[in-house]
Amino acid sequence: MKKKSLPKPPHTPTTPVREVLHGVEIVDPYRWLEDQEAPDTRSWLRAQNRYTRRLLDAIEGREALSQRLTELMRTDAIGVPTERNGRFFYFRRRADQELSVYCMRQGLNGRERVLLDPHTLTRDLSASYTVHHLARDGSWLV
Repeated sequence: MKKKSLPKPPHTPTTPVREVLHGVEIVDPYRWLEDQEAPDTRSWLRAQNRYTRRLLDAIEGREALSQRLTELMRTDAIGVPTERNGRFFYFRRRADQELSVYCMRQGLNGRERVLLDPHTLTRDLSASYTVHHLARDGSWLV
């Protein structure tokens, strides 16, 4: 069986940027890619995405595989709770949700109360949050 050769990826230009850090010269030929909003970077990203899409879309059975993996991964999930002063704090994501919701229960059998729901922040689900700290008495979180 003859192995099918893949098309070459789009060209990635290099522009060496030299700097000295702690007495060592560092040359970074891809520094220009760090500016995510620059027109050259945006153009390069679009070309890379078109190339990737062309390769992935050509895989036989890909749609069926994608559908099955989605089915398997769409499950309810709940994080390990943290107890503070009789309150239980945890992340929960239902199978039909894209993002995790931060919840609290007063006692083991208390009613679930949603504290943070990223689904309500933006229509495109591009907003998120992180809980950095929970007070010892469970009265506040950061």
